[in-house]
Amino acid sequence: MNQLLKTIDINRNGEEAFINLQNSDTNIHIIGVDSDLFFTAQENKDTFKKLAQANSNVTYGEIHSLHGHDAFLIEFNQMEELLKGVFERNGRSKKVKVLKFGGKSLANGEGLDTDGENIAVVVSARNKATDELEAMLDKAAKGLDYVKDFEEFEKYQQHAYGNVNLSEEFKGLVKLFEGVALLGDYSPKIKDQVLAFGELLSAKLVTKLLIGRGVNAKFIDSRQLIKTDSNFGDAKVLETLSKENVKSEFGKLDLDAVVVTTGFIASNELNETTTLGRNGSNYSAALLANYLN
Repeated sequence: MNQLLKTIDINRNGEEAFINLQNSDTNIHIIGVDSDLFFTAQENKDTFKKLAQANSNVTYGEIHSLHGHDAFLIEFNQMEELLKGVFERNGRSKKVKVLKFGGKSLANGEGLDTDGENIAVVVSARNKATDELEAMLDKAAKGLDYVKDFEEFEKYQQHAYGNVNLSEEFKGLVKLFEGVALLGDYSPKIKDQVLAFGELLSAKLVTKLLIGRGVNAKFIDSRQLIKTDSNFGDAKVLETLSKENVKSEFGKLDLDAVVVTTGFIASNELNETTTLGRNGSNYSAALLANYLN
C-alpha cells in the first residue's frame, strides 16, 4: 500500500481524480513508522494531507519503533490499537465521531442533525463565502467599491437567523477591508484573517441552531486547537502541540457536549490566524479524528 500511495498523484491529469475522490465514500487508513527510512513517516504524512484535503474519510496513525520498515510485522500491539477502529464490529462507539459539513450543506441551514452519538462537527464557510470574501478583499486593494458586495454578504449570512448576533464578526471584517483599502494592498497574513471569517460565521450560526434544537452544543475556535507554522495560506501543522491542545480541550467537556469547530483555519504560536490550504476543512476534520482516535 505504501508503494502504491507513493506513486499516486491525485492532481495528475487535471482535477478529475481529485473531484472523484472528494465525492467518494472510500475510507482510507495510512500507517507510518517513525524509523522507516524506505517510506518515511513524513512522506506518509504528506500523502495523508493531500488525501485529506480531497476527502476527510482518511486517517493517519504512526508506529513508534526502532525496527524501521519491518516494524509493522513486529509491533503487533501498536498495529492492533491503530487498526481497532477500522475493524471494530460494533457500529456504535463511545469515541467521538467527527462530522464535516461543507458549504453547500450549510447554505440554507439544513442538513444538520445529531443522532444521539458522541460527535464533533467541523464546518466550512456557508455557500460561496470564501470566494466572496476574497473578491471583496481584491476590490478593496484596488480601490474599487466593495461596500455593496459586503452589504449583500452580510444580508445573506444573517438572513433568517436574526437571533444570532454576528455583529462582532462583521465589525472585524469592516476594519480589515478599510485597512486594505487605505494601504492599497494586503499580505498573505491579512488574507488569512479575512478568509477565516467565513468559517467563524458558519460555526457561530451552527452552534446557535443546534442549541435551539436542544443540543448541548459548544463552539470551539479551531485556532485554539490546531497550531501551525507561519506559512500563511498553506500552513504546516505542528502535530504534537495540536494533538495536546485537542486532547486537553475535549477532556474538559461534558459527556453530552457536541463540539462545533471551524475547519480550514488554525493559528501559529503567536496566535496569528493561518489557513490550511485548498479544501482545508476536510483536512481539519481528518486531523481532529486522528487526534481523538
